[in-house]
Amino acid sequence: MKTLTKKQIEFLNKHTKGSWSYDPATGLVDVEGDFDCSSKRLWTLSVVKFGKVSGYFNCSYNRLTTLEGAPQEVGGGFYCENNQLTTLEGAPQKVGGNFSERLLFGGNFECYCNNLTSLVGAPQEVGGNFRYEFHINKGKWNINGWIQALKQGYTIILTLPYLSEDDKRLYELGLL
Repeated sequence: MKTLTKKQIEFLNKHTKGSWSYDPATGLVDVEGDFDCSSKRLWTLSVVKFGKVSGYFNCSYNRLTTLEGAPQEVGGGFYCENNQLTTLEGAPQKVGGNFSERLLFGGNFECYCNNLTSLVGAPQEVGGNFRYEFHINKGKWNINGWIQALKQGYTIILTLPYLSEDDKRLYELGLL
């Protein structure tokens, strides 16, 4: 029979907004409410392994390279932006809708500002918006990643940043 360590219990108590329960048979933690471990300089989520989180799950602004340990299902939004992720493997496969809390709009899956090169492991169901970006290597478009996303049924919306005249000159010189 598995049990949680003191460190795991402290981690859950510190970041859970609501209540949590542990199932020793599966080794998974379910959260009734929200879980927010954003901006904690975390390298991993696998301190515990989550099953379901009824509210939102926020692991943004850390140093995560993987989503291993992330919830399998989230009732509200899932936020993992501003990490060092290269894939979405381990991400929840269901992110619900019709939930609204302190962060933007419920049901969103937000993973921008990472180093994504594909959408492998992305949720199969998102009730709100799915915000992501592909990493661009050395000024080249990541066409292969975009083609994979289109084949998987995702819609791609391209937005280009505004470039000032100084930015345009730097870009032409290869300095931007």
